[in-house]
Amino acid sequence: MERERRAVWDKAIRHFSKHHEFLNNWRNDVGGHFLDRAARYAIDEIHQDTVGTIEFVRTNGGADLKMPFAYELVAMALTKNKNTPQPERDFLETVFDVLAKTVVAAALAVHVLVEHTIAKRF
Repeated sequence: MERERRAVWDKAIRHFSKHHEFLNNWRNDVGGHFLDRAARYAIDEIHQDTVGTIEFVRTNGGADLKMPFAYELVAMALTKNKNTPQPERDFLETVFDVLAKTVVAAALAVHVLVEHTIAKRF
């Protein structure tokens, strides 16, 4: 692999290694694998004054069910792995910063792989 591409690849790998535990936990809690423990945490930790609604909407072909409270539960589940005394807002800003950088690292790593392995075959 060319030196320049190898540097991009190594940077992405360092990012994934540094944040492996966080990314693994986050994925398991809210990244499409919303596990029971994340749901239990969200239900246990949601503020007692939070109001949840379920909206039943009739349509021409039947009905639709909307559960706006689900957003509140997912937002609460995002804080499940907060192991510091920092405010939730600061924690979530850090989380989204790491996730944004992870998306960039993943995209760059894929580009390197495509260029190094697939593109050369055409």
